[in-house]
Amino acid sequence: MIRQVMPEFHSKDHIIILCDSWYTKQNLVSIVDEYPNLDLIGNARIDSIMYDLAPAQTGRRGRPAKHGKHLSVETDFTFSNEKIGDYYTGVRRVLAKIFGNREVLAYVTAIEKEHGTKRLFFSTIFPEDLQIFCA
Repeated sequence: MIRQVMPEFHSKDHIIILCDSWYTKQNLVSIVDEYPNLDLIGNARIDSIMYDLAPAQTGRRGRPAKHGKHLSVETDFTFSNEKIGDYYTGVRRVLAKIFGNREVLAYVTAIEKEHGTKRLFFSTIFPEDLQIFCA
């Protein structure tokens, strides 16, 4: 469907797909790379595979790692000190496997900082791009 409607939006500066975790799969997110004016913000499965950007230096011989350590929603995000709406939020740049190891922003939200249900969102829009977009 996206490929069918995108020719109608070729003159638009910025198109954003917002979707739930059921749609945030590799077959959808790969379409984002096909159009320069298309971005995605999507809820994702909490167990989605993501990595730190910087690979750790091992000091061993051989091909260097393509990405850093495997990240966990539970332990690798620092939450804000204040709630935004009803949620504490943590954000960091990651390499996400469903994006073909493309760099994206991962947002984790939680009603309670330490315990409770967490939700994961991926965004191909970075703050510096949002400033240009909003201007």
